[in-house]
Amino acid sequence: MVAAGFAMASSVAMAAQPLSRHTLSGAEINKTFVGKVATDGHHWTYHLKPDGSIDGVEMGRPRKGRWSIHDNRLCLSVPLGAPEQCVAIVREGKGLIFRDNGMDITDVQVEPYRSRQQLQ
Repeated sequence: MVAAGFAMASSVAMAAQPLSRHTLSGAEINKTFVGKVATDGHHWTYHLKPDGSIDGVEMGRPRKGRWSIHDNRLCLSVPLGAPEQCVAIVREGKGLIFRDNGMDITDVQVEPYRSRQQLQ
């Protein structure tokens, strides 16, 4: 019985595949982020509005900014007037990752915009 359990556990472990990674195109970034709320879950939450503006919060402080998409990268300028920072977006399984200079920067969650309360 123990041997059968071990064999079953081994076959399940061997069947597990690493999650595939896919870098999003500009069109995929647009579909995934625009009009929605993106967050790292701790430090910042941004509503990327269809007009290219951002309403958000960073560490409890309200922020305004701008976003754009250039060369298949999401570019953010927060707060307004800050230098633009552009990141590639990688989908890994069901998750999203900001990536820059060949390095994963942070995991990101995206959800539909429901109300300004999401930005508090």
